[in-house]
Amino acid sequence: MKPLYYFVGIFALIVALYIGLCAFGSKNFDLIVTEEVEAPSAVVFNLINSIEQMNLWSAWSIEDTTNKVSYNDIREGVGAQSRWQSEINGTGRQKIISSVPYQKVRT
Repeated sequence: MKPLYYFVGIFALIVALYIGLCAFGSKNFDLIVTEEVEAPSAVVFNLINSIEQMNLWSAWSIEDTTNKVSYNDIREGVGAQSRWQSEINGTGRQKIISSVPYQKVRT
């Protein structure tokens, strides 16, 4: 009977820890993806700095044929934004918030 009490106690501790982390833990996170590509930096930068060009290589756009995308007036660089709606991925938006030529693009 003692092993059962230990198991229940440990399980309750894990559940309490999980609930505490969910309640008080950070709700925001950063996802950083780095990929090495054998291509000139100007070519790669132009592909990722244009919000419209992202649909040519984005896995979500390629896999989801129900995806309907709209854009604001700015199509590349800081301020460029897309909104999407699809049956598979739901709705969302992505905006370029910083862009350093030939180095990085933050969304």
